[in-house]
Formats: sequence, structure tokens, C-alpha cells
Amino acid sequence: MPQLCLGDQAHLKFPYFILTDFKTHRVNQFQSTVIALWLLLLFSVSLEAQSDRCFFIKPEGRGDGSSWANASGDLPAALEKSSSGDVVWVAAGKYLPSVKGDRLASFVIREGVQLYGGFAGYETQLKARNISKNPAVLSGNIGDINSAADNSYTVVRFHSTSPTTILDGFRICDGRANGQTEEVGPSSCGGGIFLDAASPTIRNCVLKENIALHGGGMYVYASRTKSAPSLQSCTFQNNRAELYGGGICNDGGQGDCAPVLAGCRFINNQALYGAGINNQVRVGSCIVRLHDCHFRGNFADLRGGAILNKPTDSDQGKVLFEACSFSGNTSTIGREADEKPYKSGRGALVF
Repeated sequence: MPQLCLGDQAHLKFPYFILTDFKTHRVNQFQSTVIALWLLLLFSVSLEAQSDRCFFIKPEGRGDGSSWANASGDLPAALEKSSSGDVVWVAAGKYLPSVKGDRLASFVIREGVQLYGGFAGYETQLKARNISKNPAVLSGNIGDINSAADNSYTVVRFHSTSPTTILDGFRICDGRANGQTEEVGPSSCGGGIFLDAASPTIRNCVLKENIALHGGGMYVYASRTKSAPSLQSCTFQNNRAELYGGGICNDGGQGDCAPVLAGCRFINNQALYGAGINNQVRVGSCIVRLHDCHFRGNFADLRGGAILNKPTDSDQGKVLFEACSFSGNTSTIGREADEKPYKSGRGALVF
């Protein structure tokens, strides 16, 4: 069976009237011209697809990554070599961003690269993988396995990426962004994931037991442009921020921060402010949209057991939610999303 490695693909089809006339052998001159142009388009697309590469990764791999049989074990190197249109399939196992103890090292996912986890290591189709049975773990525990003090600051990074950049089917854990700096950056923000002016698609991921000064699980930074990641069916659990955003910290900076979350869960995250999500605006805007998301057992030392929104006014910063639920989220000060009218259903958080 041929080795396939495909991500999200668009499929081209012949126009219906051409196929119909092929069957009846009635092709006039105009249709012949259309057919020739269509075949040329398909040939061009085929050549373009051939230029895109596939990388296969296994923990014990020693090859060049060209197939499962010749898999590579060096995921950071594969990502370094990758470019837009490339697809990376990752088999079950634990992967580290550095084997030299470099705390600044992260898994850097470039524009247009599609990274998929959850494979057993023999599949030929993306739909054949089993994410829960074959966990692919991206871990920041690069030093002493019994200590988090020397872990990677940030496990995964995105910079200036579009929605065609995909991270799908991973457990992301053990990031420790505890650098003592007031500047926004991966050394103090986003223990699990740090996004800088990036709008990737992140699906079927679990961010667990990451720690940061801001954004324990994830930090979304708009900088001076737009950062609008799409998160689908992701779980944020047992992450902690010393200050803002145990699960996620969204920062409008001087740009437009507009994350969209669907089917996500926030469980037992902690922070000083905004245990599940902290939404903050400086000069730009920060509008968060939640659909079918659930917040349970999150705790803030001061305010925002589930969500804390800190806009300069309601037009610049808000959290819009629909079909969401809140239970057991607590803090020592301030209103909670568990209280009516925010407990479930739909609405907007602007406090």
C-alpha cells in the first residue's frame, strides 16, 4: 500500500456537464477547450502538491522521516526543515524541544505547516489515527525530570501564522514560563503555547500542568496586528498563572486579539486573576468568542474564578459566549460567571 501523508485537502472535480458529455461521447469544441484547461489546472495542482513534503516522526526513529519505516525521531529538526504546505505526522510518545537543556527552545510551528499527532505509526490515512489511544506528548521537561525549575519556558510557539497552520492531536505539558520580566514574551508568557500575531487552527489538544507568569496554558498576543486563533475541542487542565490567565491570557496589545473557542473545557486552572481565561485590553481590542465551552473547578486568588474581562470600555474588550456552562469556579473577590445571568446559555461578560 502506498505511503500517504495528507492534511486538510481541497478536492477538485470535473464540472458535471463535462462528465456527462464524456459518458455520452458528445464533446463540442468549447467543451474540449474547457477540458484542456481543466486538465492543465489539475496537472499544475498535482505538481504543487508534489512539492509539499511529508515527515513521519517516531520516538525511536533514526531515519530521514520520509516514511513510517524510515521515520525520524527528531521533531524539532523536522519542524525546522518544514515550510508552508508540509505535513508532519507524529506517532505516540514523548517529545522534547531540546535535548541540551535549552530553556529558550520550543516547538516552533511555521506558517502553513500542518502538525498531527495520535498515530500508532503505520497509518496511511489521517482518519485512521486514534488520538486517545496513541497520545503524542510535547513536553517541556527537558532537564531534571523530577524538577520543573529547568523546564522549557514555552513548549510550542506560533509567530505570524494563518489558519492554514494546524496543530491537531497533542498533549502539551510541563512548560514553565517563570522568567522575571515585564516584557511580553515566551520566557514569562504562555507555558504551554505562546502566540504572537498568529491565527493558527488548534484542535483536539490537551494543555495540562503548564505554569507561567501570564497565561499558564496559553498566551495570545495581538502585538500591533491581529491574533485570532481558532481552538476546537481543546482542554485546559491544571495550568497555573502567577498573575493573569491560568488557562489562557488574551492580550490585545495595540492590535486586534480575537480568539474563537468551540467545544473547549477549562478544568482546575488557577491564577491570581482570571483562572480560566483572562481577557485584557491595552490600546487595541480583545473580543473572545466561546461556543459550547465549559468551565469547572477553576480558582482565582483574587478575581475571576472562570473568566476575568478587563476592558477599557465594552466595545474594546468583551467575552461573548453561547451554549456554555460554569460550575464550581471560585475566587475571593468579585463576581463570578457561576452567578446569574452568566451561569449558562448565552451572553456577554464585560465586567
